[in-house]
Amino acid sequence: MNLKVNEHIGVYLLYAMILKKVEKRNKVQEIRALITDYLNGQAKLDIRYQPFWYSLNEEPEKLTTSIFKLLDSGWLPDANDNIFAVEMYSGLINETALRNKWLQQLRAAQASLD
Repeated sequence: MNLKVNEHIGVYLLYAMILKKVEKRNKVQEIRALITDYLNGQAKLDIRYQPFWYSLNEEPEKLTTSIFKLLDSGWLPDANDNIFAVEMYSGLINETALRNKWLQQLRAAQASLD
């Protein structure tokens, strides 16, 4: 909690998501406040982190929009960066049909590179 948010936003979001799963609400609130303060400044949240932010804040409509925008932006998972990226992003989507649609779009984008 003593790291600069702007340099480690992904780590803060991942930590908050883990804490949320283990029901450490106070610590999640603390991290959410740090990130909110950061975003209230001149900062803009990178598109890669938006789905996690909206999931953390329980904003399902924004989560859905952001996760599909991520694919539309040309983003593809990089196993050298995070071997669990697909699972992490798809795990944010609670609705099975919507998750399957996202995974299909991801596969189509990956197939278009071949």
